[in-house]
Amino acid sequence: MTPLRPLNLEWRLDDASRRRIILASALPTIVIVAQLVVAIALYLFEEDSLLGTGFWHRVYFASVALLTLSPAAVAALFFAGLRRWSRVEGSWMLLVGTLLALVAVVFAFMATLVFAVITDQELISDLRVNVVWLNISRTFGFTSIGFFFLAYRGLSQAPEGSP
Repeated sequence: MTPLRPLNLEWRLDDASRRRIILASALPTIVIVAQLVVAIALYLFEEDSLLGTGFWHRVYFASVALLTLSPAAVAALFFAGLRRWSRVEGSWMLLVGTLLALVAVVFAFMATLVFAVITDQELISDLRVNVVWLNISRTFGFTSIGFFFLAYRGLSQAPEGSP
């Protein structure tokens, strides 16, 4: 087993594998959606309306509260990985983990670029780099770890038809 061997990814899910992936991804999906809702709310509404009362105040703070489940979401993925995963399931988890990690890296690089190039603190605040971009990077990157673990569990299985 060499570190450079092909991954031999497989993509055809049966119904049982599809249900298993959906179940394992439920809590991480809630956390990711909550992060996106927080980001959208911060860009669409003034902070006064989010910190005041009303519907968007409740949506915003419920989403912020759901973000505290991020470590539990990764733990749930690790817990799901205690059971054996197929290569097909591992292939899909690798895809999801890669997409999450890619989003995290892009937002982190954008934030780094803004901090390095722009000296106007008001513009940085208006872009909401600290409260949106870095949080998206942190949440998506942290969640990708759990998906990569499940990918490892599935892809470490021997391909079907191999001796």
